[in-house]
Amino acid sequence: MINIRETDLMKYIVQEFNKNSLKIEFRMGTYDGSNEEGLVVYAPARLQDGAFDEKYMYNEETYGVTTKQMVVMGIESMSGEYTPLPNIGLASYDFTINFLVYADSPIYRVILMAIREIRDTFIGKVSSLEVEERDVDNLSPSATLEKQFLNIVTFAQSIDMGSPMEIRKKTYLVMSFPLTIIVSKNVEFGNQFVWKMGKVVRPDTAVPPSRNATLEDFDVNVESLDGSIWKGTQLALEGTWEVVSNPGGTVPSCESCPPTSAGTIESYCSCDGTYYQLTSVDYAYGWEFVSVGTTKLYDVIPLLVGFGTAQDQESFQTLRSYNSTPEYAMEIHNYVKSRGYAVTFTFLFNFKDFIIKEMFKESFEKKAKPDIYKLEQSFKAINDDGTTYFPDEMKVTRWLIAEECKPSDISYNAPVVFAIGFSPSAKRE
Repeated sequence: MINIRETDLMKYIVQEFNKNSLKIEFRMGTYDGSNEEGLVVYAPARLQDGAFDEKYMYNEETYGVTTKQMVVMGIESMSGEYTPLPNIGLASYDFTINFLVYADSPIYRVILMAIREIRDTFIGKVSSLEVEERDVDNLSPSATLEKQFLNIVTFAQSIDMGSPMEIRKKTYLVMSFPLTIIVSKNVEFGNQFVWKMGKVVRPDTAVPPSRNATLEDFDVNVESLDGSIWKGTQLALEGTWEVVSNPGGTVPSCESCPPTSAGTIESYCSCDGTYYQLTSVDYAYGWEFVSVGTTKLYDVIPLLVGFGTAQDQESFQTLRSYNSTPEYAMEIHNYVKSRGYAVTFTFLFNFKDFIIKEMFKESFEKKAKPDIYKLEQSFKAINDDGTTYFPDEMKVTRWLIAEECKPSDISYNAPVVFAIGFSPSAKRE
């Protein structure tokens, strides 16, 4: 049986907050993430003047002592729910993290940025936590602590800016946000699946680059969002001509008077006895298809995924007198006639996400040929030492066609959600 200790989760939270890029230090009780002897119980250590959100800093070069401000945090109402199976170590905790932030601090806004930064990392995060545990089923006096790595999934919600509170004539804000932690030793989470999706390109469905071509793209191959290759083209529009003196020699007549057409820079023409020289040309730039390139895969994070296989079976049962195997006559047995696979994704619609947009268009576009999609599915497993890897046995690559695509009911003030189902394609291009 796995013993999940709440204090380990509290230390994990402090450690994560002290990873903020702004170098703001957080502390819970006497634990700041560096001192393993510290306690996460909410009992602030105070300096001689009673300050609980500062600590002494000793400079070995100048022998001076300064103070450094910290953010004191605590946990309120830590409620855990365990899965009632003896062989499964799985628990879900819902609680609120509180922060005491000195409102008049010159780095008040920086502290708020640090809290937001780490809060954002807790949204949909999967990670591992190293703990030392004693097997509660081992009652031997010689039982020792063993290293364990727990799988952790977190989800955070909005920050409550709180209300002011006065402590020792200083104004503090009590900020907070709810956090959910699901922790396990031997249960995997949906966050560990990784999906990559791409649309197989055909010459008739290739999409040019989304930006306009420029001079720098002329005769240069550029990869589009769908992986197809395009080349920048140049089309002369009109020229700028200036009146000059007779250059001598044979001068051709201008196509119009005065001339406006494009041509070779510094060329001449004449019109009604006036001579012109071409000084500049205006060009328009566009894209020309080169090749289908390689299918470009994008990371996709669906709301829901459902996939699986099904087998069509042929049943038979023989008569005793014609069967050398008696058990075949006792009941129906089956042969597998065919095997099928299907996968369904549910996404939030994002028009700026190329592959999400292409899949959403399956719900209304008329197509002469079905589009083919390439799907790569993998699984992020966690080793006993806490490192992660992608096992080959869990990797799947499939070429699919859309079987059904349907948005949910479109409603004002509600996000657009759509589901798309795929089945295996007989072709790959």
